[in-house]
Amino acid sequence: NTHSFHLHYSPSITYSLGYRGEYWREKEWQFHGIQLNYLVKRFNTNKSQSNFYLKNGLGFAFSDFGNHEAKAESNIFSGISLDWENRQYFTSYENKFNYNNSIDKFFLQKARIGYAPYTGEYGDLHTWIMFQVQHMPNKKNTFVYTPMLRMFKGDYLAEVGLSDTRDF
Repeated sequence: NTHSFHLHYSPSITYSLGYRGEYWREKEWQFHGIQLNYLVKRFNTNKSQSNFYLKNGLGFAFSDFGNHEAKAESNIFSGISLDWENRQYFTSYENKFNYNNSIDKFFLQKARIGYAPYTGEYGDLHTWIMFQVQHMPNKKNTFVYTPMLRMFKGDYLAEVGLSDTRDF
């Protein structure tokens, strides 16, 4: 459904702020703006961690699709993100409400499960095999299923996957 880019900086443990760009393929529109992630609560145990975040964004939507010739308007979004993980298993849920005046309004939710085939030490390359289900009630593909690979080392994270709709 979308291609996205998020570059952010975390000045403290409780929040991050940065640029978010998105391209929504079905209605051919773009979002460019800032995103604020706020850590509401973190639960740490000896063997696992859980997080509850609020994610909000403010920026502009741009579209040339259909009757939106060179249309630009303000856009906001808001949602939550919950996750739990230990060194071998991962689960998460997040949602997002998006609003702009005329280009696109939607609700999106997705859930993930993941498994790490090995447990590395701090500073090692960590690899996760993940499966994601995305639900968007008002889109052509209401449910999208995506197996993916997540890799991270230090402060850098990358994910790649191929959905059941053959989207990379």
